[in-house]
Amino acid sequence: MGQETHTIGIISDTHGLLRPEVAEVLAGCDAILHGGDVCQRSILRELERIAPVYAVRGNNDRDWEEPLPETLHVTLFGVSFYMIHDRKQIAEDVDGAEIVLFGHSHRFEAKAGGGAQQDGAEGKWSWRRVLSDGMKRKRTSGRALADGSDRERPRGEALPRGENEKRAENRDLAGSAAAHERQLWLNPGSCGPKRLRLPVTMALLEISENGACRIERLEIAPGGGNLRRETAAIREAVSGNLAGGAASGSWKICELHDEAPRNPEQNAGSPGSDRPPDGEEAEPAIPADIGVRIPGMIRDMKRGRPVAEIARRAGVSYEVAEQVCRMYATHPGVDVDGILRRLGL
Repeated sequence: MGQETHTIGIISDTHGLLRPEVAEVLAGCDAILHGGDVCQRSILRELERIAPVYAVRGNNDRDWEEPLPETLHVTLFGVSFYMIHDRKQIAEDVDGAEIVLFGHSHRFEAKAGGGAQQDGAEGKWSWRRVLSDGMKRKRTSGRALADGSDRERPRGEALPRGENEKRAENRDLAGSAAAHERQLWLNPGSCGPKRLRLPVTMALLEISENGACRIERLEIAPGGGNLRRETAAIREAVSGNLAGGAASGSWKICELHDEAPRNPEQNAGSPGSDRPPDGEEAEPAIPADIGVRIPGMIRDMKRGRPVAEIARRAGVSYEVAEQVCRMYATHPGVDVDGILRRLGL
């Protein structure tokens, strides 16, 4: 007999929109995981009619009568998950999770070893910060003096107080790094309203009885219809009884094809235009100097001007103005560079 397979639908950042294409895919799933920014309780109710739902609270899921949890530990079909909306908010040990699931950036990511492969301002994950500090101590432990300087220690000089403890900690950290090689960090992207040039994506996880797993990335074409499917990560079968807590295998990340080139001139809306007709998701024209225009758009937003007027005054499409305003409203303290980064520009 063949291996029984379970399928989990993984979505995030629906922002009040459950697309028919997404619902159709989820209809064949045994469970649904949502990485936050649901925005409307009705979305959860629709999802719950399809399959059992596990969801965490996003930064836009405020003022709910029954708030969603900020984090969630759940084990489904032998695979353990840690769920949080924004990976930068992790404040606990996630070593026990085989998959760390998050959202917020609207960008699909699948990386083995988690933060070991992440850099830049967006995400120094918790465990990586600890590891980096520990490895720094390890590199200097053979020569650093008690005052913390990096001057060479003369041969035979005694170690500073506490140095042996630091070296023991470094050995523990090295073991932690090895454990993370068996951990997958997954962001399914956003399958809600399209955000400028970012694709609309979700993920499917197939789990076999023997622990073998496959992550599939699904991209929904603008305007609906076709689904583009690619295998993003796989894990071979693991030994032992999953129900008894078998040691998980290592994840292999698959190369994804580059997105098809987009021609903004073909789908551009005229400056100040209204939303595209229902069913269409035209790629709006984005001025090269959009970064210069954003401060004026924010000022107009603070003055209470409607989005259509903000778009007209800034000389951009309605979609661009709407998303700039939404980014500013839902990310307190964000600057122009942060808005551009979140919009994929």
